[in-house]
Amino acid sequence: MKLGFISQRIQLSNDVLIVRLENIFSDRSRSVKDLERKLDSLHRVRYDLNVDLLKTEEVLHAKDKALKEGDNSMNVIADMKGLIESDADTSEQSERLGEFKAMVVESQGYVGMLETKLVRAKEEKEALSVLLILHACWVVMFPMLLDDLIRHYIPQSIDR
Repeated sequence: MKLGFISQRIQLSNDVLIVRLENIFSDRSRSVKDLERKLDSLHRVRYDLNVDLLKTEEVLHAKDKALKEGDNSMNVIADMKGLIESDADTSEQSERLGEFKAMVVESQGYVGMLETKLVRAKEEKEALSVLLILHACWVVMFPMLLDDLIRHYIPQSIDR
């Protein structure tokens, strides 16, 4: 009777451990998926920032080109007025361009950090998967080993 009770207790403990490991595995899977979604979102933000940066650089280049081509003497005064306004716009856009570049650099750092976390989470998930498989093998094999040990080392007269 005692051996059957011990075997049941061991089986119950193993079942509890399997459920706990499955819960941990499920939590890690959700964490990995959340990190992947955040990483995708940051990639989209970085792409959008790069597009905005390119557009701003094109506008600055076009204005610079227009300023260089404005040598017509009839339009000198109008050009001077435009230059003053353009200089204000150019300095504002240059400032925004600098901010965009800083944001891109910052987002790249954050993306790198998230990629590192994602790699670690995937490695941990794989380790937990292996642990779960090993534990499942142990759960299957332990009762058979215990029965063999009991049959081999304990005389049959004790069971009766």
